[in-house]
Amino acid sequence: MKVADDLNQIRVHLAAIGHPVVGDRRYGQERKVRMRPALHTKSTSFAHPFSGEPLRFDTKVPGYFIALIGFPLQSS
Repeated sequence: MKVADDLNQIRVHLAAIGHPVVGDRRYGQERKVRMRPALHTKSTSFAHPFSGEPLRFDTKVPGYFIALIGFPLQSS
C-alpha cells in the first residue's frame, strides 16, 4: 500500500533527524501515555485519477493535538 509506505518513510526520516512524530511508539520516544501518532494533514489536494478534476480535502486539527502541545494551533 503506497500511502502506508509513505507514512512509514516520513516517520523514519523525522526520527533520523531528531524530530520523531509525537506518540510514535516504533520510531519515537517511549511514553507512558498510550496514544496514536500525532501525524495529521490539515489539507490535501490532487487531481482525480480519471477526470483530472482538481480535488481538495480540508479537515480540522484533532482535539488531542491541543492536549499534546498545550495550545491551539493557528489556522491559515
